[in-house]
Amino acid sequence: MAILAISLSQFGTTLGASLRLDPVGREKAIAAEAARSQLEEMRNHPFSQVFALYNDTPLDDPGGAGTAPGSCFSVQDLAPTSAGACIGRITFPALDSQLREDLVDENLSTPRDLNGDGAVDEANHAADFILLPIRVTVEWMPTAGQGATRNFTLYTMFSAL
Repeated sequence: MAILAISLSQFGTTLGASLRLDPVGREKAIAAEAARSQLEEMRNHPFSQVFALYNDTPLDDPGGAGTAPGSCFSVQDLAPTSAGACIGRITFPALDSQLREDLVDENLSTPRDLNGDGAVDEANHAADFILLPIRVTVEWMPTAGQGATRNFTLYTMFSAL
């Protein structure tokens, strides 16, 4: 009887832990799918316009100021970290809305020659890049509202080649 009681107790503990982890796995799956979907959406545009369409500034939008999707995107079924905050964000090696080769970011593999001229410089390469490092991050609050913010990040590189 004692062995059965201990076994049932352990089974209950294990079952409870797995039920608590299930929302975490579900949320991570939603975030991963949202990040992958966002990258696929970006691939639907001409390569030369991707930076202008998905960077932080609306001033260089190909269809006129404020016409591009921008760097923020929403993710259904995930809660923002604060009211009005972006859940999904796209970032490039950019400084002051300029695509820069000299920006140091190990995860984006920069500094890096983005225009293929054989040199890494401080110029804005928004008009002549042939490589485009991209980070897509999804950051949200847990559905139960308990615990720290959660995030999921994808890194990739688009190329004109």
